[in-house]
Amino acid sequence: MVGVLIVTWRPGGLSLSTGLWFVAASAFAGAAGAVLMKQVDGVKPFRFQAWVGLVSATVLTLASILLEDGQWTAATTTGRPLVAAVVFTALIVSVGAHSVYYHLIDRYEANLLAPLTLMTPLATIGLGVLITHDHFDMRMAIGGGLAMLGALIVALRRKPATKLLVERELR
Repeated sequence: MVGVLIVTWRPGGLSLSTGLWFVAASAFAGAAGAVLMKQVDGVKPFRFQAWVGLVSATVLTLASILLEDGQWTAATTTGRPLVAAVVFTALIVSVGAHSVYYHLIDRYEANLLAPLTLMTPLATIGLGVLITHDHFDMRMAIGGGLAMLGALIVALRRKPATKLLVERELR
């Protein structure tokens, strides 16, 4: 948490944009979903993703219709790049990556998976710097390093259940 505060802190105080609030809410929802998914038995990851996709598409389409205007025109004007982005997001990210993630959640303890979830923001930052030349400074490096250190501490913390899971996998 200290790492996140270092990255978001400004000299005038802590100010979170609407986008950052959405990111925080998304992280909370993802964590809650992982905990809930761990407690559900007999749900296959692909079936789960199908339901998530159906509910999400319904809610987001309705929200877009009610809250935005000109989106259909903008989408048809964009053409192939939009189609490629939607297909990639739907098939590779939602169906592929999330299904694998929920399969891992079903099989392993959350402590073992926590470091994997750090790969998304790290890849996002790295690709943002590389592709769109986003600003990266020492504050972001220190904050990101502290966040990774926190996840490492959680992952390396020895718990009896973790030891049993690792031993079971080694057999």
